[in-house]
Amino acid sequence: MSRSAQRSRATGRAMFLAGILALSAAACASQGSSAAGGTATTSGAAGTTTTVSGSASGSAPSSSTTAEASQSSSSADTGAASSSSSAPASPADGDSTGGALAATNKLTDTVTQGGFRFKIHSVSLPYAPPAGTSFPSMDPLQWMMMDFEATNVTDGELPFSTIGAFDVFDSEKNHYQASIVGWEALPKDKRFPEDDFKPGQTMSGEIMFLVPKDAKGLLLQVNGNMFHQSGPKPVLPMGR
Repeated sequence: MSRSAQRSRATGRAMFLAGILALSAAACASQGSSAAGGTATTSGAAGTTTTVSGSASGSAPSSSTTAEASQSSSSADTGAASSSSSAPASPADGDSTGGALAATNKLTDTVTQGGFRFKIHSVSLPYAPPAGTSFPSMDPLQWMMMDFEATNVTDGELPFSTIGAFDVFDSEKNHYQASIVGWEALPKDKRFPEDDFKPGQTMSGEIMFLVPKDAKGLLLQVNGNMFHQSGPKPVLPMGR
């Protein structure tokens, strides 16, 4: 790929991420933010790992808090991105009335939204990092890992960003997006690719969320690419 093409591709991805963050900020301003998710003080129940079996034909997954923003302040780039997605965000589009979200599918289901087909392989909460991996402590929050795959079901190349592709909600209507710090702490071969998908292309990997230790009723709302959304957004129970 020529240098000019690389610069053009990088500029396009930067504009795509900027659009996601801008719309998120606009939603917060118009609807108001939900209760802060980093205020939990009680310890959670025993950790659970949900493993989804079966063939995967395509899939997908995202959480940050103000604690994460402070942890990442040593890096200018990471700190800026983290602060934009660190506070719990506004209610989902399908929950604009303030009512509680309800699951529309099982975690084992393959769902499609925003130009991608998603299959969740597993959810681990709390996540136990592999030996040699450095994950910062976020007490009273804890790490949650989601392993999934996504397939571009459109007839054109489509960018995928872990920020905005998923929203996690708890029973208190707190909202969490994918953690940039957690994603960067994963081994490189485990990270879900921030990349452009060719038509029909499937990629798999892991993303990280930060949720309170006592969070209950966690639901995953699947958004996909924000510019290709159509119809109701699938909502999956995360096993806790």
